[in-house]
Amino acid sequence: MPHLDDDTYWERRLLLCSDWATGGPALSRLTPTKQWLLHAFYLPSKPLRRSAVAEHRRRIVTRDRDLPRRASVAFQEFLDAQEAVDHDRRTAPPVSPRRGPTRGRRGRDEIRLRSLVRPEPDAKLLAQALLLAWTESTSGKPDDDPPG
Repeated sequence: MPHLDDDTYWERRLLLCSDWATGGPALSRLTPTKQWLLHAFYLPSKPLRRSAVAEHRRRIVTRDRDLPRRASVAFQEFLDAQEAVDHDRRTAPPVSPRRGPTRGRRGRDEIRLRSLVRPEPDAKLLAQALLLAWTESTSGKPDDDPPG
């Protein structure tokens, strides 16, 4: 695999940042492991200057010499996912209000679930969850779902 120059690295990072800023439609099509690789190498969730990103790249490559290769493979999968997202947007039927459930191709309800990893815990969501758990545990009310 050819060496990744600074300009190409920056351009790839910008593509990832754009996807991340719009909710990660292409990133979420990758496995969580591939998403973690891209976050570790390109830092798409962090608003950083070019010099800070270059310094990060130099530091992380000294710790894990194989990371650029693995991240490049993951990035190629990201590009494929981005093409799939664009294709889905172009070929999606117009949205019209419907009554009742919609059916998938085989007559069953179709639900697609994708995950988008967060490179760092969301402190606000974590605090809300802990507060809710504490409130429920101290309220004295029995749980709706008994264990068992």
